[in-house]
Amino acid sequence: MTARALTALTSAALLVALAGCSSDAPPTDASVDAYCDAYTEWALTTEGTDWEAYSEAAGRLVEVGTPEGTPDAERHAVELFADWVRSEAPGERLSIAQWAPEEDRAGIYGLMDWSQVTCVTGEVAETGANPLGR
Repeated sequence: MTARALTALTSAALLVALAGCSSDAPPTDASVDAYCDAYTEWALTTEGTDWEAYSEAAGRLVEVGTPEGTPDAERHAVELFADWVRSEAPGERLSIAQWAPEEDRAGIYGLMDWSQVTCVTGEVAETGANPLGR
């Protein structure tokens, strides 16, 4: 195989890999209402013991994605939900917070605070915008 053919093949493989990665990411154009509906559905399942409902609600949150303008930290937390949904954790009955690497757990709790502010105000909040100061 010539160097030119090898370079073309490598470039094509890289493009396919990158396209595959981007399609796995949660959307970034959800309406605030759609995001809040999905987030609230998931948050309500954290209070119960219905593991299937918890897993399905997390999947819906990933399908809906985040509103435009979501801060990077909160966007990353929703991407962790996507990773969790694709992992073996749901079958092992590990919650997202139990499964996530320790350095990402604060981001999941930050997402919860951010979501509460965003959903109450109906506008995309800034990172750390929680009047309760948690």
